[in-house]
Formats: sequence, C-alpha cells, structure tokens
Amino acid sequence: GNTHINGDIKVGQVKISGDLLVDGNADIEKLVLVGDCKFSSDIKCDIVDIDGDIDIESNIYAKEININGLVKVKGSIECESITIKGSIQCDGTLKAQSVNIYPYSKSYCNEIKSSKIEILKYRRKYIPNLYKVKHGRFSCKSMKGDDIKLENSYVEYIEYTKNLNISDDCKVEKSVKVS
Repeated sequence: GNTHINGDIKVGQVKISGDLLVDGNADIEKLVLVGDCKFSSDIKCDIVDIDGDIDIESNIYAKEININGLVKVKGSIECESITIKGSIQCDGTLKAQSVNIYPYSKSYCNEIKSSKIEILKYRRKYIPNLYKVKHGRFSCKSMKGDDIKLENSYVEYIEYTKNLNISDDCKVEKSVKVS
C-alpha cells in the first residue's frame, strides 16, 4: 500500500510494495521497495534495493544502491557501489567506488567521481522482430575515475588514471590521463 511519514525516520529495515513518501530525514539500514518513493530531505541507508522510482530532494548516502527504474536526485549521491538499470538524473555529484549504469532512457549526472565507471547500453532480452530495442543516452559534465568504459554517452570532460574505453557511439569533448 501507500505509506506517508511526516517527520524524520530511523529504522532497521523497510519493505514496501507500493508508494513511500517521507517528509523529513531518513536513516534506514535496508530499504527494499517495489513501487515509488520520495524523500524530501537527506536519506542514509546501508542497502537500497528498489524496483520502481526514487525521488530525493536532497542527498543520499549509502553503502550499496541497486535500482531498476528511475533515480532522481537534486543533491548528491555518495555510496560504495551503485547499479542502475533504467534512468538516473543527478544534479549534484555521484561519488562511489563502483558505478554501473545501464540507461534505457535519457540519463545524466552533473559529475561522477569513482574508481570504476561503466556506462553501458541496457540490453533487454527480447524476441527478434517483436519490438525495437531502445538504448538510453547518458550525458555528464565531468567524470573522474581510474577505469572508465562508456557506450552511447556524451561527456564534456574526463580525467582518468588507468584505462579509458570509449565506443564509437560516444562523444567526449576532452579527456586527460593523469598520473
């Protein structure tokens, strides 16, 4: 069903099938959601596992983020690892050890800082000739990392230390290898 929390929340585990709206700060060890959720302030989690959409008006701090759907963050994202199969819209900075994004619609981040960054085409299992497969385009102003692999992306500036692998369907304005 639908859950609306007016104020701050601090809990161990939240499991919801439906919608969640939190008007306040959230401190959650494990958030498992099938549906949509919206947070008006900062959210802190160990594990975020969502099949649906998450809309955060501020920042999210987590260890592990796994989302099948849309991630919309007006602030920044800080985590150890993030995997998104869907779409991301991050107005701030995405900081993580490992970033894996498989966009199937228009996606963007203002800035990404990570050791390992992979932005790859979302590959759906499908029956040939039944429907056309769409791949979402990813764009970013600034990307800094050690190992970076990109497909179907537009990035204004890349700074990397080890490897940069860019497919033919990408456009990068400027890339710099630093030691």
